[in-house]
Amino acid sequence: MGKRWGALIAALAVGAGLPARAEIDISRHTTPRGLQYLYVSGEITSQSPQRLQRFISSQPNTPAVIVLDSPGGSLDGGIALGKLIRANAIRTMILEDGSCLSACSFAFIGGTERKVVEGGRLGMHQFRFNGSIDGAHAMETSQAYSGTLLSYFRTMGVDLEALERAMQTPSTQMYVFDPAELAAFHLVTPDSATESSASADCPFPKGLKISDPLGLYPACK
Repeated sequence: MGKRWGALIAALAVGAGLPARAEIDISRHTTPRGLQYLYVSGEITSQSPQRLQRFISSQPNTPAVIVLDSPGGSLDGGIALGKLIRANAIRTMILEDGSCLSACSFAFIGGTERKVVEGGRLGMHQFRFNGSIDGAHAMETSQAYSGTLLSYFRTMGVDLEALERAMQTPSTQMYVFDPAELAAFHLVTPDSATESSASADCPFPKGLKISDPLGLYPACK
């Protein structure tokens, strides 16, 4: 875990338990080190992308990170949020005890860099239709959405096996990816800072194994 992720996680720990709202809620915050981030919670609707765009446009500068905590909502809204996040080169994060499920997961993978803190949940399942729809129209719409999702996952650099897990999970259930799957399917991105070996920047003796859950000492990895 890199320095910037570790510092942000530590700074946000006190806010990790914020309750989700009935509709999408956006608030801006700044960590003690000056990193600006948005906290986005609540149900995603078709209007959520426009709301986020207006919020970003009203700010003096684009935030570095968006923290997501949402049970899902509109599939179209989730994809549009992800595209907006990518267009603005924003990183995405799910905090400990936070959840980004269903349509929220599509917003999450729009992040240029993506992090799920230990204890956070990223989940997907089959999309479903609200209201009545005839069989032929349902089949046609399902195929169209499947094509849209295939293209979207490829564009965002996510392994299609993640989408396969979603498509195999009934809409009444939720497939939550474990840490190994998050990495293997490229749902989260590697942090180059964690790939470096121990160096003179590490304050501990060489060879000493330390517990560093917040990633405060990446040079000691």
